[in-house]
Amino acid sequence: MLQMIYNFLESFAYISLAAIGMSIVYGITGITNMAQGEFMLIGALVVSYLCGVAGIPFIIGIVLAMAVTAIAGIILDRLVLVRLYNRPGDSLVCTYGVSIALMQVGTILTGVGAPAVQSPFGTLVVGNRSYSVYKILLIAISFILFGLLYVVFNKSRFGLHARATMEKREIAASLGINVSKMNILVIVLASALGGLGGALYAPTMSVTGTYGSNFLTHAFVAMIIGGSNPLVGTLMAAGLLAVVESFLSLYFGAFIGRIGMLLVAIVIIRLIPGGFSGLVERMMVRLRKR
Repeated sequence: MLQMIYNFLESFAYISLAAIGMSIVYGITGITNMAQGEFMLIGALVVSYLCGVAGIPFIIGIVLAMAVTAIAGIILDRLVLVRLYNRPGDSLVCTYGVSIALMQVGTILTGVGAPAVQSPFGTLVVGNRSYSVYKILLIAISFILFGLLYVVFNKSRFGLHARATMEKREIAASLGINVSKMNILVIVLASALGGLGGALYAPTMSVTGTYGSNFLTHAFVAMIIGGSNPLVGTLMAAGLLAVVESFLSLYFGAFIGRIGMLLVAIVIIRLIPGGFSGLVERMMVRLRKR
């Protein structure tokens, strides 16, 4: 039971940290950013070369990774995304092309792999099983991140404007909200979150040109079944997918876990076209009517 709980939480952290940036962009700007995995690659590369080669402390490397990916997000927005707002189909194709290009650049830069980053903290032994302390920390970070994002989106002026833009861009603009500025801020936030996730997972896997593709399937599936609300949808989607993947992986292997996750996603999309966000919204409307 302890192993199953650990696997679930580990999978939840992995999916949520991969998907949250992608979901925020999709929910507020209407863009399906398939290059989000490559922002995670950029974050991992920054950490690998700064910490693995230059000897810079890991925490400083993470901050620098977020800064670099935020700048990369601004560049991508100005060159590509600014023409694709509220065009999810077109944005999917265009950003997938960007993803392939960045993947090839990453492969050229890393070759067989970027310098390794030592995983900190060691392991925790419980009975006859050992658990990575660093992965436990990643689990805690994923929950803390959701808490911080909840505060940002529900208790700040930026969050109020972001939620208004997500609901109806035209009405938000008519009420004086600078929608163009909001788009850029959201892209910067999502890119920085991608850099954060990529940097955090750099010590747990080899950093190659295909590093970002390890996260893309989980992020895309969680975004689709989560729906338009990036916090509620991602939280519920990551929880469900983590339950399915962790259970099947524990008993049948990682491949079956991945297949089961995709099959569950197909069923959820068929039964709840609006995703978990749409389901929650309908339930809230019914409660208000009562």
